[in-house]
Amino acid sequence: MPGKMQNWLLLIFFFMAIAIPMFTPLPPLGSFWQADCALPGSFSPLCWLKTWIGLPPAFNGYFSDHYQLHQQQVDTLTSLRLYLLNEKTFPNVLIGKEDWLYYTGENNIQDYECTMPFTTAELETIRARLLDWQAQLEQRGIRFYVVIAPNKESIYPQYLPDEMQAGVRACRFGQVMQVLSSTSLNVLDLRAALQNAALAQ
Repeated sequence: MPGKMQNWLLLIFFFMAIAIPMFTPLPPLGSFWQADCALPGSFSPLCWLKTWIGLPPAFNGYFSDHYQLHQQQVDTLTSLRLYLLNEKTFPNVLIGKEDWLYYTGENNIQDYECTMPFTTAELETIRARLLDWQAQLEQRGIRFYVVIAPNKESIYPQYLPDEMQAGVRACRFGQVMQVLSSTSLNVLDLRAALQNAALAQ
């Protein structure tokens, strides 16, 4: 029996804890109504139906904006994952050595590891599109240069976790440079200059 009492007390405490953020004054129900439904004399069965259909997402948006302690809970969870569980991968960011941050969106890490190379068709599309842009600009007397900004991990790879290694196959950056080398395009490759500058720091 004492064990059941402890379970009940723990359950009650849990529900009280998650209910604390809800102790926020809610606006009157009319603020959730559609603008056209809030006008005097505009009430109709269709308006009533639209109001109740739109009420859950409207309330969810309001609750998300007024949820107390939300940011503190997110920060606490992140700190626990980082310092207690020693996790290094979070949404769109990878924590490297000496707390360096690397953007992981848009397949950046996969590109560094050369696990997602372009297909021949994709490379041909890139080449043809750039040549078309150059032709259009030349007709207007405009000089066209192609500059691809290298990703951070290709300039500062020494701060990546040890398990992150550059791929041995051709990466997308290298593939594009090779395809464009046989064209008349003015292509600037900034990798060597930026790598030398990084080493000189």
